[in-house]
Amino acid sequence: MRKGLGTEHHFSPDERGDCTVCGIGLVYHADANREAASQPVEIRGDILKLPHRVPKPWGYEIIWAFVQPNKEVFPGYAAKALYIRAGQRLSRQYHVYKDETLFVVSGWVRMRIMMEYEVDFVIGSGAVFHIPPGYVHRIEALEDSILLEASTGYLDDV
Repeated sequence: MRKGLGTEHHFSPDERGDCTVCGIGLVYHADANREAASQPVEIRGDILKLPHRVPKPWGYEIIWAFVQPNKEVFPGYAAKALYIRAGQRLSRQYHVYKDETLFVVSGWVRMRIMMEYEVDFVIGSGAVFHIPPGYVHRIEALEDSILLEASTGYLDDV
């Protein structure tokens, strides 16, 4: 039994692993067993277990949440932690569908956004930045940095 949302909560999973009381999936329940929390998901055509570490030339990312989008109905969502080494930068990004918000956990990064003109600024720990679809952007770490990214689920929209 756990307290949640002001009520007593008995975790009661259905056949998919979602709670029959609140509908929350096992992966989001702190008291759920680890095996159930790491059920495979399909990302970019690969079947992966979450959390999933992806090595990158600039460091690495950990995808820790993902729900597949359905373009007609639901944009899905993804959550990642980006670990960027000092002096490294991510590739230039442009998204048709993907909408993302970044939170700087630690470090300092240079954000470059290309709109009608180029905007270049430095943000640090505690900063939040929203990048809607349709903007070319790039991130460069001025020191070792950790960012959290919450986005729609279009991970292949690069």
